[in-house]
Amino acid sequence: MIFAGGQVNSSSDAIRRKPRRARLPHAALICTSVIAASTASAHAAWVEPRGDLLTISALTAYRADAFFESGGHTRQTERFEKFELSSYLAYGYSDKLTIGAQPTFVRV
Repeated sequence: MIFAGGQVNSSSDAIRRKPRRARLPHAALICTSVIAASTASAHAAWVEPRGDLLTISALTAYRADAFFESGGHTRQTERFEKFELSSYLAYGYSDKLTIGAQPTFVRV
């Protein structure tokens, strides 16, 4: 038995009822998920005009010669290098169709 506000409630009643404060994070999570899903789909919602080419390129370089142990100390290792060139291409084939590709070149 649980005593709440001078009344005796059975434990099953107390478990079934949730305070409104506990429902608020769930509602906020649902709203955030819906907004995130709708904005993600909006980024690709239009086509390129006929004959237009959109190109977005990125070059990324990584280099490391040490790593962290589980205790937080660094240890030397042989050098690792990685270069990556990636592009996003979108070509307006017609006013209603865009063809896209994302080629990537990697050198390790």
